[in-house]
Amino acid sequence: MINKADGLLGDAYLDRVDVVRIKSDFTEELLKLDLEQAISGNQDHDILLQGLDQIRVYGMTEMVPKTYVSIAGHVKRSGRYLLQENMTLYDLIFKAGGFVDEEFKKRTYLKRAELVRINEDNDEKEIIPFNLGLVLSKQGLSNTVLRTDDAVRIYSVLEIEGDTRYVSISGHVKRPGRYELFEGNMTLYDLIFKTGGFTDQEYKKRTYLKRAELVRVNEDNDEKEIIPFNLGLVLDKQGMANSVLRTDDAVRIYSVLEIEGDT
Repeated sequence: MINKADGLLGDAYLDRVDVVRIKSDFTEELLKLDLEQAISGNQDHDILLQGLDQIRVYGMTEMVPKTYVSIAGHVKRSGRYLLQENMTLYDLIFKAGGFVDEEFKKRTYLKRAELVRINEDNDEKEIIPFNLGLVLSKQGLSNTVLRTDDAVRIYSVLEIEGDTRYVSISGHVKRPGRYELFEGNMTLYDLIFKTGGFTDQEYKKRTYLKRAELVRVNEDNDEKEIIPFNLGLVLDKQGMANSVLRTDDAVRIYSVLEIEGDT
């Protein structure tokens, strides 16, 4: 039969061949034979075939155990992936897709994702948090080589922060605190206007107008960045007045007393 099929492919697994035989009662019988012995003419393995016999010859690649990693959550192609040699955390996230789509990326929580790994010493699961923004920039843990059964979890902004996002303002304002961030178009001027006081000329005189600060978390590395601005210009709807705020932005307003003292 093998000769009629033009022989074997080069990667044929010679230690075994299966023959599935239909018995007289229509049940199936599995005959496990040594392919190499059958080819050499050993009668115990080079058996006479019957009608309806099904022969299964295996390839060497099928004998190599396959190992997998997985990714779930806010990605476009979640699921199991074949673990390839030297496959990194970045490689898996790239395969799962979505992060060249800027709109999709905006809805992704970049400050934290998780790699769940089975500890080889005690079979317990270990959670390794990482900054997804850094990994997508090929920094941080991006070059971490994956192991069998590693599982990655990516979160959306909605999962972590919910529907409501906030900004805050503190210092020399009449109503300091947290304010709901209206999606897409709430500006620095809008927030300062909400906190009040600057239509009160006496209050405004006691406000240090030359400098205030916007503190913003850098999405790529979680570090806080201080962005100074001229408050007087903002109150006149100039300068940075129209700067659109982001989640967790924090504004600090100073009094003249804080900066210049009693003099």
